[in-house]
Amino acid sequence: MSSAIQRAADLISRLEVLVRREARTQREHFEAQWAKPLGERVRTGRTLESLRVAGINWSTGRIRLECDRNDSRFREGDYLVLHQGDPQEEGVIEAVLEYDEGTQLEISPRAGPISRLREIPDGWIADEGTFDLSGYFLDALSEVADRETGRSIILPLILGDLQPHVDMAAYERAWMAALDVGLNERQAEATASAYATDLAYLIQGPPGTGKTYVLAHVARMLAEDGARVMVTALTHRAINNALNMVAHVTETDIPICKVGHPSRADDLRVDSYESFRQSGFQQLNGGYIIGATPFATRTSRLAEVEFDTIIFDEASQITLPLAILGMLAGKRYIFIGDDHQLPPVTVMPREISLAHSSIFGYLAHRGYSTVLNRTYRMNDALAAWPSRTFYDGELQPAEGVGSRRLQLDSPQPRWQAVLAPDEPAVFVDLFQTNTTIRSRREADAVVDLILTLLAAGVPATEIGVVTP
Repeated sequence: MSSAIQRAADLISRLEVLVRREARTQREHFEAQWAKPLGERVRTGRTLESLRVAGINWSTGRIRLECDRNDSRFREGDYLVLHQGDPQEEGVIEAVLEYDEGTQLEISPRAGPISRLREIPDGWIADEGTFDLSGYFLDALSEVADRETGRSIILPLILGDLQPHVDMAAYERAWMAALDVGLNERQAEATASAYATDLAYLIQGPPGTGKTYVLAHVARMLAEDGARVMVTALTHRAINNALNMVAHVTETDIPICKVGHPSRADDLRVDSYESFRQSGFQQLNGGYIIGATPFATRTSRLAEVEFDTIIFDEASQITLPLAILGMLAGKRYIFIGDDHQLPPVTVMPREISLAHSSIFGYLAHRGYSTVLNRTYRMNDALAAWPSRTFYDGELQPAEGVGSRRLQLDSPQPRWQAVLAPDEPAVFVDLFQTNTTIRSRREADAVVDLILTLLAAGVPATEIGVVTP
């Protein structure tokens, strides 16, 4: 066996072990959590009790739930297990939390007898849960070694045995086109390089540098050339944002749609279908752009559909097994992300580095990447620390952005030091202790800050509140 084949076999073997271990560890974690007394689970925000069915929308598949009090840690997009007392009993319902407005929630069931929700309208308990996706990963890892694309492109690329090349004539053409539509020089370089590469290209997008804008132009250019393009990411929200931007920058009649569950298309401004077959795109002769999760390529939604280019957004959150799963549907790959931002979420110990490696971090620094370096979001004071700490001083505010400061029509006596325009970054210590799920003191401070800003003439549309 050649060394390259042996290295590929070793990588697949290691990834298979990690996939199985991750699935086992997750299951053990939740079983241990479910074994704790109900009161403790509720108190620590791991469980919601006394849920009532407020309505069932059979057309969208969504279920409305309500409760008297919600102190949970749940976030939209979390997986939940609904049951009547035992999360491991028969008849549990696995669902995704789609909407959380305190005592009003909406879920999309994914497995289990939904009819029970109609038969038993109240007394439901929601615990944290997870879907075991290891089967998808293991199938993909087995397939990548057997398919020609896996042996000749995917594995050699990941192992560093294959170096992408850029067609310079195509690069120059795309470079000029990118500048013509208003991209800055580094954005134009990234767009042209990704467009003209034969195998793979990485675009690193620090905060506010317009990576989604670049993604949209790359996808548009490829589709206009007749390429079948898939835009994918870990989350539906990222896919929706990318497709919305593609539609925004596209003036021609490029077919664009998303393939996925209709419940995940609320903020989407292009057509959405449950399957590729329903889209009618199989009848097209030219290029098109489809957004979907990598998992859709392993189900009836997109099974057997082949793409020319796969664009991975938020690629710094995508593990190697998930990347391989998505890469099997295409022939060349563009990875857009930032390995200085959120890494893959996993239950594996930090010392198992391969488990925490994203495809972006794994391929970075190999000579086929561009770092976007102009932030349109942060002024000079806010950009200084991340630029110095993570980006070798390269991240700088775009022209006219660096000098931006908070504009107040009239000074306010409350929070005067905190809202001083010449201090864009302020830390307020509320001297809290034993605060885990909720903090009334922080909430009151946030509300008071908002009211003060409104009184000072700051429009409500210019105020954002971010919480973990």
